[in-house]
Amino acid sequence: MPAPALPVNPAVISQRVASNPAAPNLAATLIFLTYNQQDYVREALQAALAQRGPPIEILISDDASSDATWDVITATLAGYGGPHQIRLNRNPTNLGVTAHINLCATLARHNILIAAAGDDVSEPDRVQKICAVFAGGNPLLVHSRVTPFPTPPPGAARPYEAAGLLRGLPLVRLALSQGLYIGATGAWHRDIFRQFGPLPERDCYEDLILGFRAALGNRVAFIDAPLVRYRINVGISAQITMPLQGEAWRAVRLKVLRRNRVVQEQRLRDARCFGLPEVSPVIRALQRDLVAQEMRTAFHTLSAGRYLRQFAHRPLLALRISLSERRRLRRAARGAD
Repeated sequence: MPAPALPVNPAVISQRVASNPAAPNLAATLIFLTYNQQDYVREALQAALAQRGPPIEILISDDASSDATWDVITATLAGYGGPHQIRLNRNPTNLGVTAHINLCATLARHNILIAAAGDDVSEPDRVQKICAVFAGGNPLLVHSRVTPFPTPPPGAARPYEAAGLLRGLPLVRLALSQGLYIGATGAWHRDIFRQFGPLPERDCYEDLILGFRAALGNRVAFIDAPLVRYRINVGISAQITMPLQGEAWRAVRLKVLRRNRVVQEQRLRDARCFGLPEVSPVIRALQRDLVAQEMRTAFHTLSAGRYLRQFAHRPLLALRISLSERRRLRRAARGAD
């Protein structure tokens, strides 16, 4: 079924080019995702338009930005006469990251889906290098390194470099990891959605799901080069820098635990969809982790007495979880002093 026509601003020239008939399955869609990025979207979009190699489809989709992001997009595209096919979508209401990606995966015309955020900058050969990897193998996911900017000071933490797929962790450890690859570098084959279905549409990041799906079949390819200039301390890559304690810390902790639970529940479904038996170490590890996530949430939402009564059948694990969450709370309190 052909992709539906998308509304295009009359001021924008939409270039339409045919897919390469010699390699129709390697035609790529660059999914350019934006939300409230008016200060950065021009540079990011110019980098998308400047991609080298054969023409591609660039699907620019804005998730109902409340700032001037859309105006900057249309101004940047006005008069564009390059080789790439431009398609525009503007959501009438905000969907959130994963629901937005689900929508764009259905709107994209091609099997190779290359994500680009409206605050990061793709290097000019990014699409070309990714397509070459897809052409040479059978990956569901291709990812790469990044160049962080502004440049972090010497000795600054770079947690994105410790992601599980970059470290080559075994599948059972990947199943328990909350950092698999740098999401801003991701490119996927459409089969990752065809085989496992859409992403969960709440409390989730796409890389935590898609990275595990690709790892299940050992269908991950890594380009050991920085193909994205990754803007740190902006958007979802920003970390909370103000120390929190008390109820403010508890609210943030509960949000993290909700996300972890949604991720692990989806990974369990995906592992079963892939065909792993119930006795596999991966299935068992996910099941144990979901029990632990339930206990961690209960620690923050129940009284001490109710917590102990609810998990009386697993007293040692309940005690260990309780001590772990208390240590987190104490560290947060010290940080706020």
